[in-house]
Amino acid sequence: MRLRLVKVPDWFQFLTCLKQGIWGSMTNKFNQWEQGDYVGFLVGKSVVGLAEVTSKTFKSEEVVWDDDIYLYRIHIKFLSAMTEEHKVPLFGELQETIIEVANTPGWGWITRNLDTDRRQAGRNHI
Repeated sequence: MRLRLVKVPDWFQFLTCLKQGIWGSMTNKFNQWEQGDYVGFLVGKSVVGLAEVTSKTFKSEEVVWDDDIYLYRIHIKFLSAMTEEHKVPLFGELQETIIEVANTPGWGWITRNLDTDRRQAGRNHI
């Protein structure tokens, strides 16, 4: 079981995933994803949901999202979803924990982005 973090472009796309119970990608990034893995959803710099992977990867041309097809998909079951007013900002202790835990292959983009944000915030407080 692994925790995956995915960045959703906006609230509308997140709500589409929530309603449809599907996460998609333009490329087949799901080779290593397994049923029972968890997916944390980020909109901007905030955690907005947690889901569990409930299927193997499948390919579909059915239109689900309004911004693209996203041929490669997995079914997910949401365990938690926040409203925009209750989103969890990704900074402080949560950010530090993710950077520490994510220091493994495949987490590069999130580690780089969070670490950059942390360094920039530190400069702003000098």
